[in-house]
Amino acid sequence: MSAEIDFYAKYPPSKPAVPNILGSKAKSLHSKDNIRDLQSFITSKKIRQGLQRVAAGLLWERTGNPKQKYRVVHCGRSIAGDGVAVYRAADGTRARLSGLTTCGSGWMCPVCAQNIAEARRKEASKAMVQHIQGGGQAHLVTLTFSHHADEPLPEMLKKFDDARQSFKNCVTWKTILGKKDGKEGEAGCIGAITALEVTYGIANGWHPHVHMVVLTKKEVTAFQQERLKCEWVRILLKKGLSDRSQVTDLMERAFDMRGGADAADYITKYGREEHWGLTSELVRAHSKQGLMDGRYKPFGLLQLAGEGNAWAAERFKEFAVAFHGKRLLTWSPGLKKAFDLQEIDDAELSDDALPVEERVGRLTPEQWKVVLDRDARADLLMYAAGYCAAGEQQSLDEYIEHLSKRPKTSRGWFIQKPDGCEPWVYH
Repeated sequence: MSAEIDFYAKYPPSKPAVPNILGSKAKSLHSKDNIRDLQSFITSKKIRQGLQRVAAGLLWERTGNPKQKYRVVHCGRSIAGDGVAVYRAADGTRARLSGLTTCGSGWMCPVCAQNIAEARRKEASKAMVQHIQGGGQAHLVTLTFSHHADEPLPEMLKKFDDARQSFKNCVTWKTILGKKDGKEGEAGCIGAITALEVTYGIANGWHPHVHMVVLTKKEVTAFQQERLKCEWVRILLKKGLSDRSQVTDLMERAFDMRGGADAADYITKYGREEHWGLTSELVRAHSKQGLMDGRYKPFGLLQLAGEGNAWAAERFKEFAVAFHGKRLLTWSPGLKKAFDLQEIDDAELSDDALPVEERVGRLTPEQWKVVLDRDARADLLMYAAGYCAAGEQQSLDEYIEHLSKRPKTSRGWFIQKPDGCEPWVYH
C-alpha cells in the first residue's frame, strides 16, 4: 500500500474530482490552503480505511452470526438506520458520514483509533495541567520486563498484569505512592493514568510495557525511586517474568521514573507519535521508518499484512486476541471525577463530527452499496467536501450514478438495522 498519493494529479484544483458530471453546478476550492488541508485529510482517510479493511478481513469469523466478535468487521460500512447522511465542513476541508456503525476499538481499528487516542490525550492533558497549576507533581513511570521470542502474548500479558497488581499492593508502593494503614503515602499520590502498549521484535518477540503518569502532591525523591525499582525487580523474579541472571539488566531497564517534563511530553505525543502505534509517518513516503530495525507496532504489522505478509497477519491476529476489550488508557478510581471529567466509553469517542458542518444529503442503502462496491468511501468524502454545498442532494445522487459506472473493485456487503434494532438485514 503506497502512503504517498499524488493528490494534484488525481484531483487537479482547476476541475472537479469527478469530471463533467455536474456541469455548471460544479464547485472547486479556491484557497490553496484549503486544498492542502483536504489533501492531508483524504490521504489519511484512504490509508486508515485501507488498513481497516485489512483488519476486518483478518478478524472476520465465519460463524454465520452477523454479530462478529471483533466489531471492526462492520466499522464504517454497516448501517444503523435507514441510510447514510453526508456532511461537509463549512470551509470545505473535511467531510464525514453519519448513520454508520463504529467499533470504538482503539487497538484493532485504525479509523476509530485516531479519534479515540486524540480525545483521551486531551483528557489526560487537561488533568495534568490542572494538577501542576495547583502545585502538584507529575511523574512518568515505565514498567517492563525481559522476554523471549517464543513466548505467547496472552500468557505474557497475564503474568505482566499479575506482577503489576502485586506491585501496587506491596508495602513499598503503598508507603510511597499509595496508602498504608489508612495514611497517605510519602509522595501524596492522588492517582495515575496508565497506558498499556506492545511492540513486536524479530529478536525477542512481543514486548508489552506500561507507561504511567503518576500525579503526586510532592516530588518523588531519587531514594524513593530506587526503592520502587528494587521492589519491581523483586516481583518480576517472584512471578517468573525474569531470572536472577538478568538482575543487572533489569535494574537498568525494567523500571524508569522521570519528572514532570517527560510526563508532559508523553501526554503531548500520546496518540500522535510512536507511543501509540499508528503515527503520522503512515501518511508520508517513509511510512515504514521504524520498521527496518526489526521492531513493529501493531498497525505496522497490519500494514505489512495488507501487503501480503502472512507472518505479520498471524502476529496481528495474535495481538487482537490478547488485547480484545482492553482500554487505551486506564485511570485510577475517582481520578477523573477529581478533575471534573466525565466517564465516556471509547465507542462514543470514535465519531468524527466536525466543528462547523453542513448537511449535503443522504444515501440510500442501495446507493451506499455502490460506494462500497467501488471502495470509494474516501472519494465520496473528497467530492462532498470539495465540490458540494448544503442541501445538494441532486449533486450527490448524480455522483453516485457516475460512480455506479465504474468497475466493481471490492465486496460491497454490509449489514443494516433499519430501525436501530434487530433483525439485521444483509445487503
